[in-house]
Amino acid sequence: YFYSASTYKWLDVLQDLTDNYNSSVNRSIKTTPNSVNESNWTEVWKTLFSHNLDKPSEPKFAVGESVRISKYKSVFTKGYEANFTEELFTATEVYHGHPNTYIIKDSADEPIIGRFYEQELYSAEGREPDFRIEKVLRRRTVKGKKMALIKWLGYDDKFNSWIPAGDIKSLT
Repeated sequence: YFYSASTYKWLDVLQDLTDNYNSSVNRSIKTTPNSVNESNWTEVWKTLFSHNLDKPSEPKFAVGESVRISKYKSVFTKGYEANFTEELFTATEVYHGHPNTYIIKDSADEPIIGRFYEQELYSAEGREPDFRIEKVLRRRTVKGKKMALIKWLGYDDKFNSWIPAGDIKSLT
């Protein structure tokens, strides 16, 4: 309009633009906005939102299933590293909806604050978990048995634990 009329005065034609828009068929509601009234607003609403009225999809994870949380990766994060946490969590509740969400807890049975979408979780079922060591914090001998205090990779300090030194395996 600005080019063809050689002007920037749009207030003069605002009413015409609004009338034309409201009398044109809108592809999302499949009718003209002028034709929506008290008697047909429910049909228009169903046209817009009927795809969300279906039965919610089956949950991807069951209650009690082991899961990992996806990690946020920034631009400079190495792409060959895992996209999920080392720590294992357990799904404790499933909220059916569009989309399904989950409440999870950690290995110490402490709930994690918030709900998680299916896309944020990875299944950890079906394979033996690898508990990788970040650091050996201390060593000691108890009744002739060598023990090591381990900081587990990807886990909080509350999960640090003493294990027999003979149980430590090298992955290299």
